[in-house]
Amino acid sequence: MSSAEVEFPVFMSKFRQTFIEVFQHRVNGSVDFYRNFSSYEAGFGSPSGEFWLGLSLMHEMTSRTTNELRIDIQRANGGLGYVVYPKFRIEAAPTYILRIGTKTDYGGITSAAADYLTQTNDGGAVNMAFSTFDRDNDLRSGSNCASSYHGAWWYNDCYQYANLNGEYLTPGTDSSSSMSFDKHVSLKTSRMMFRTT
Repeated sequence: MSSAEVEFPVFMSKFRQTFIEVFQHRVNGSVDFYRNFSSYEAGFGSPSGEFWLGLSLMHEMTSRTTNELRIDIQRANGGLGYVVYPKFRIEAAPTYILRIGTKTDYGGITSAAADYLTQTNDGGAVNMAFSTFDRDNDLRSGSNCASSYHGAWWYNDCYQYANLNGEYLTPGTDSSSSMSFDKHVSLKTSRMMFRTT
């Protein structure tokens, strides 16, 4: 898929004096993120609200450059958190494997949660293929993590901390199927973005 085929323009946000690409944005639950693999591949939603840019375009945009991933979260009480990872890349279809390096910066979350995505065991997301309820690419035998946790993600043996495409519940709800990052408690907002370094 080329940039011209995307139904919405790339949404830009200011980050460290450079512009970056936002590829996931959730603020109020107005868009259902419990979708099939082809929806995640093509992208959905609107940059004026909630959206997912699309795995195909994310691969195209990250495959030829060196990139940095930033994740921003907001909790029910308004508390903010973020983490930054270098060497961000999405591999090609059909699995769209996540590649990232060890965190370089974080705040408002624990170091353990910030390290989670780069763990190769215990539910970490690095080097994992993308899974949805209709495309089970996770390592858990006998069940589909996307179905079990009402999401779509780079699930390993399911997950320990991050489920940012999980169900949007009332912020502060304790649930392992919720949109969450550092605890199994539903967040108010999340945003995932990258920039070329």
